[in-house]
Amino acid sequence: MAEKIVFAGVIITVIAAFLPWVTVSAGGESEAVSGFDGGDGIITIIAAVVAAGVVYWRSLDIGAMVVTGLLGLVIVGLGLLYINDPGYGAEALFASPTFEAEIGLYFTVIGGATMLAGVGKQALELQ
Repeated sequence: MAEKIVFAGVIITVIAAFLPWVTVSAGGESEAVSGFDGGDGIITIIAAVVAAGVVYWRSLDIGAMVVTGLLGLVIVGLGLLYINDPGYGAEALFASPTFEAEIGLYFTVIGGATMLAGVGKQALELQ
């Protein structure tokens, strides 16, 4: 069951990378940028796919739990970073920009947290 929870988190994370992460507004125009377009969504996809591979081939033994937990933390951390500062690293690209966090970031955090919940469930079952 814990593996299924991790896989659900992986699916949520991958889908979230293609959803809008940030809306950038400058000069009277605005554009939504997905995590995939912005680049860091690729990092979350890679982290999620690696976690899925580890869980698939090793189940959730202690080593797989550590790796999957760390990758889940990376995903949650990136999501929270951009929720806290949607313009992180992009302020210099636009004149007087405004940035707004979008739904993809929230689903990224949910996906990573779901992966962590699967690891936590497995840890509780091992006790």
